[in-house]
Amino acid sequence: MAPCMVIDLHHINDCRKAFSLSPAVKFCVRESKAHLALGKFEDAIKALQTSQAIDPRNDEVQSLLTEYKRMNALVNEGSALILAGKSAAVLARLSSIIEKAPGSRAAKVLQLQALTASGRASEAVQKSTQLLMDYGSDDIEIVTLRGQALFANGELEKAQSHLRQALQHDPDYAPAATSLKAVRRMLRLKDEGNAAFKAGNNEEAIEKYSEALTLNPSSKTFNSTIACNRCAARMKLGQWEAALADADLAIEFDENYSKALNRRAECLKQLERFDEAVHMFEGMLRKDPRNADLRRKVSELKRQAKLAARKDYYKILGVEKSASDSEIKKAYRKLALQTHPDKAPEDQREEAEKKFKDVNEAYKVLSDPKTRQRHDTGADLEEDMMGGGGGFGGMDADAAQQIFQMFMGGGMGGGGGGHPFGGMGGGGGGMRFHFG
Repeated sequence: MAPCMVIDLHHINDCRKAFSLSPAVKFCVRESKAHLALGKFEDAIKALQTSQAIDPRNDEVQSLLTEYKRMNALVNEGSALILAGKSAAVLARLSSIIEKAPGSRAAKVLQLQALTASGRASEAVQKSTQLLMDYGSDDIEIVTLRGQALFANGELEKAQSHLRQALQHDPDYAPAATSLKAVRRMLRLKDEGNAAFKAGNNEEAIEKYSEALTLNPSSKTFNSTIACNRCAARMKLGQWEAALADADLAIEFDENYSKALNRRAECLKQLERFDEAVHMFEGMLRKDPRNADLRRKVSELKRQAKLAARKDYYKILGVEKSASDSEIKKAYRKLALQTHPDKAPEDQREEAEKKFKDVNEAYKVLSDPKTRQRHDTGADLEEDMMGGGGGFGGMDADAAQQIFQMFMGGGMGGGGGGHPFGGMGGGGGGMRFHFG
């Protein structure tokens, strides 16, 4: 028996002797507080009720009675409140109860349950260590609660060990048996999911991970790992939106989970949401400014954001990145003819000029091996685009010849004379060419 408990028991006996010699409310109040310190809520209430025969309207007694009854009700009904999802409210009230009733084993056990249920499993694990020292390692209820806290904290092997220990003391103890079954099932699903992932069976892995996530919502560390694993499987399948949702779920369970943060950044990159990825890593970098790897990732994402924001010249010409020089030239000639502004109606000419300019710009970059290579590696092409480009602004001479022939039918008559591509019609506005 703890020394403080011995002192409280002596104090209770002294109060009762004093009351027998001289009945007074103060002796009942002192006795009630000693009972409360031991966690004997009902005995504390009875001591106060005894004083009411002397002074039924005593304000202090009435106030203490109300307080003690509320404490007793919470300790008795707390488990049901936790199951109803009110663990945070239970925890808020338990702190003051344990402070006033430090000897209440029931209040401390309830605190373990509430901490685990509210996602504070690591705190529950720490407190359970002290409780096992106070009440003995053979207290199967506390051993089981510690196992459940370890389970919720993602320490499944340790949880399994504690739950087995509880069942060795009492093979029929249902809370330990139920929890052990759940632990084994979660471990099995995790192992099966990992095996499927390694074998390239990503759909099966997703199925196993999804089932594992339904088993224990309070096991944040474990669920964070499983959600991150499912994210990886979905990334393999190119399911980037679903993978991003899984990365977010993993981070919701554990905001400092670096693997989930990295996978989230990769998903954002694949979805071309570079600004979000940069913002995320810059936030991490502010917390860890000396992290060279984070700094490198921020720099790389910014570079990729710049790449994504600029024009896709392959897309403009409608060719693959692996297209040969002849394929690029062929696509360019076709588009140069199709997009020439003078073929467009007046109200669409401005848009046609833009397209025509993009086509010429794309060809200028991709037809030159050096600028094409710089484009493919993400180099800055602004200086390249500023250089050269006089005359036809990079337009292929054959394509230019075809455009002139298309508009002039191989050479129009008239007073233009001397034009290298044939005679121009005399007089009015003439033909406008927009290269560049």
